[in-house]
Amino acid sequence: MRLAGEKREVIPFSAYKKRRLKPQGGQALKRYNFVRPLMLIITALLVKSIVTNGSMLLGMAPEPAANVGFMAMILAAFIMYTRMAKRRKK
Repeated sequence: MRLAGEKREVIPFSAYKKRRLKPQGGQALKRYNFVRPLMLIITALLVKSIVTNGSMLLGMAPEPAANVGFMAMILAAFIMYTRMAKRRKK
């Protein structure tokens, strides 16, 4: 905790790599990967579309085909998320 007159120590960004310090403030957003959530959403919607259209092409009614597509979307999103989480831990 800082007192009213104290100044905060300024650490150059290169020191974060050397000391393995965690970024503070606005620097945390620089390390955020925007591609992972977008890839997860795009993959889930693509799987839903392919499974729904494939089911309808094989003769299933539109409503049950949409339900099967939704279940496949949830399953694909779960698989993608677990694989991304495993890679992040390594």
